[in-house]
Amino acid sequence: MADVKKTKFLVIDDDQSLLELIGIILDTAGFESTIVNNAPDALKAIAEDGQNLDGVILDLNIQDFPGERMFDDIRRLAPELPIFITSGCLTEEIHERLEGRPVDGIITKPFRSADLTSKLKTGLEQRHIGEPSSESA
Repeated sequence: MADVKKTKFLVIDDDQSLLELIGIILDTAGFESTIVNNAPDALKAIAEDGQNLDGVILDLNIQDFPGERMFDDIRRLAPELPIFITSGCLTEEIHERLEGRPVDGIITKPFRSADLTSKLKTGLEQRHIGEPSSESA
């Protein structure tokens, strides 16, 4: 039986313990993840491996690097890559900060495992509506 490709996310957050927890949640839910805790490593990962990523989970409040700038840098490197925002801010504040930038999902902290995986699946499904399925019967 052929290996089924797992959905792979790049997780960007400067909180190492939260990064590790998100990695465990994703793994348990059947996803694959690469975790990075700073902007330079995140941009390098996207530049080198962006074509193998299915989405990015971006903390909007990365230390020493505005999340809005990170969002724009990701869009420049990988314009079609789905981006999910995590933040301890209220959803309204997140929308204000993003100034109309299109996101595939907002996950407010603290969140439950089920909420995280549900928002990721929903965002990816909405992104792929109308696209032909890559699965073979």
